[in-house]
Amino acid sequence: MFTLKKRISVAIVSIAFCLPALVSATDHNSTSEPLATSSTFQTFGGMPSPPPSVQQKFDGETVAPAVTQKFIGTEAPVPKLSQKFGGGTAPVPKVDQKFGEGYDSAKGAGTTATAPVLEKFGTRDALNKNISSPMTDSKTQLKTTDGSTSFSGVTGAPSSAPFLQVFMQPSNSGDLDILNIGQDLQGKGTLTRTIDLASLGFRVSGVCSNGFISCDAGKWTNCKPFAWKSDQNGSLSISQTSLTKLGGCYCINASCGSTLAWTNGDLILKDLGGGAVGAIHANDASTIITSITSDPITTTYYGRLVKKDKAANAAEVPAISALPSAQPQQAYFANAGSLSADSSNVPANYGSNKDSLYYKVSNSARAMGNAKVQSCTIKRNARIVTTSAGSFTGGGTDAQLCTDHLVWMKIKKTGNQQFDLLFVDSGPGGLGSMHHNCGGQPGRAAEADGWYLEKRINLPADTGSTQNILVKAEYAMSNIHGDGCISGGAGAMNAVGVNGELFFDTPVATSAPCPAGGAQSPYYDWHYQFEYATDTFEEPIDDLCAGLAMKSECALQEEVSDGVQTKRDFHSTGLM
Repeated sequence: MFTLKKRISVAIVSIAFCLPALVSATDHNSTSEPLATSSTFQTFGGMPSPPPSVQQKFDGETVAPAVTQKFIGTEAPVPKLSQKFGGGTAPVPKVDQKFGEGYDSAKGAGTTATAPVLEKFGTRDALNKNISSPMTDSKTQLKTTDGSTSFSGVTGAPSSAPFLQVFMQPSNSGDLDILNIGQDLQGKGTLTRTIDLASLGFRVSGVCSNGFISCDAGKWTNCKPFAWKSDQNGSLSISQTSLTKLGGCYCINASCGSTLAWTNGDLILKDLGGGAVGAIHANDASTIITSITSDPITTTYYGRLVKKDKAANAAEVPAISALPSAQPQQAYFANAGSLSADSSNVPANYGSNKDSLYYKVSNSARAMGNAKVQSCTIKRNARIVTTSAGSFTGGGTDAQLCTDHLVWMKIKKTGNQQFDLLFVDSGPGGLGSMHHNCGGQPGRAAEADGWYLEKRINLPADTGSTQNILVKAEYAMSNIHGDGCISGGAGAMNAVGVNGELFFDTPVATSAPCPAGGAQSPYYDWHYQFEYATDTFEEPIDDLCAGLAMKSECALQEEVSDGVQTKRDFHSTGLM
C-alpha cells in the first residue's frame, strides 16, 4: 500500500535467489563402473556374486560349494552330511529339492492378514475416521481392527464439537447484515456463547484478518473499524479500534462490486473465523484446532481442549503453559520481541543437529554456495497532473422579478458536482423580511429555503483516473431597473477564492434598492461562468525485476516496498 502524493517515487527492492541449471538424470555422456567380476558360473538369484573362498565355513565346518551352485527356484547344492547351520546338523535334502517354493502361499497369507488393517487405515479419510477422530472427540469410539471391541480413545480432556462456528447472511447491499459467532468455552461440544452483530447495530462491510469494518449499507461512508478481542478465559468479543490496527482489509459490499460476498464466501468465512480464533488464542491457547468444515454460509472449527478437565474422572492433563520445555503460544501475542529472541537462538541450538529442520534447511542446495543473489528495483513514480478541462458560460437579459426593496443572490452547492444559482427578494429589513409584499416570482417556485432557482449547473462526473476541480464559480446580476427602483443596480460573486477558499451558500446583496412603497417589478440581466480543471493520477512504472521474474530458476527471497519489508526468506512478512 502506497501513500500517493504529488511527485512521489516509490521503490520496491527485490532480491532473487537463482539456482544453477540442474544436471539431467539422463545424461548420455556419463559412464558407469563395471561390476566386480564373479565366479564364471556361480549365481545368486540371477545376480553375479563375488568369488567365494574355496573352503567356506559354516559354524566351524568347511564346505566346498559346487561350481554350478544355484539358489531361488533351481537345484540346491548337495552339502556334506556333517554340514551344520547355526550349530545344528542339517538334514540331507532331496536331489530335486527347491528353495523358495513356499513364497506364493506366504504372500497370500500376508495379504489376507493385512486386508482388514488396510481397509480401516489405508486411506486418509479412513485414518481420520478411525484414528484421528476417536482420539480427539469423546463422542466417537476407538475400535479394534475386527470391530468387536470399542472404547474411548481420547487422551486427556475431550474435544469441543464444535469449538467455534461462524454464520453469515449477505444482504442485497452486499454487506453481511447478519453475522453470528457461536463459541464453546467449556469443551463440551455445546455453543453456549453467541455474538450477534445485528443486535449490536453493526454490519460487516469490509473484512480484515483480525476484525472487520462496518459502514452505511452498500456504501463506504461512515465506516467504523472493529477488532476481535478476548478475555483471559478466551471469551470472544469486539471493540472499536483505529484503522491502522487492522490488517489485510478488503471491501465486500456494493460500493466495491456486485455479489462479492456470495462469490467469495469461502474466503470471507476463513478470514472472519481465522481472525476470531487468533483473538481467542491471544489470551487462551488451550484449544487446539483439529478440523474445519464449511458450507457457503457457515464455517465450523473443531478443537481439542488441552487443559485439565473439571470432571472428577477426567485424566490429569496439564495446561499448555505447564508443559515441560514448551513456550506458551499466547505469550508471543503480548511480547512479540520474545519471538525474535527465541528465533535468534535457533542457529546455536540446532545448527549442528542433523535431524533438526533448521539444519536441513540451512544446508539445503539453495542455502549452500551453488546459488547467487541478484538485486533489482521496481520504481513507481506517482504524480498528479492538473490540466484545464472546460467551462460553462451562460445567462439572460430582461428577466423580471418582484421585490419590495432589496435583491440578494448566492451560489449553493447541492451535490458532488452540482451547483444552484439562486436569488431572493426582501423588504428593507434584509433577509429577515424575505418575500415582503411579494407573493412569489414570475414563473418560479420557491426552493425549500425560500430562495428562487435561476440556473442549475452540473459538472461532468469524476472517473476512476480523473477528478474535476472547480477553479471559478461566478454569478452576476446587472442592469437592475424599473419604475420605483434605482437604475443600474448590480451584484456579483465568485464562490472560489484566489487561494482556493470556497464561499458557497454565502448571500450577497445587490446594489439596487427599490425605495418606492409596495411591491416593485424590476427587470435585470444575469450571467454565469464556471471553469474546472481535471486532476489525473499517473503512475509510470520502471520494472527492472521483470527479467529475473521470468526465470524459473529464480525465486523472490526478499522484498522491501517503500521502506517496509514485505517479504523475507522467501515468505511474506504480512506487512504492507
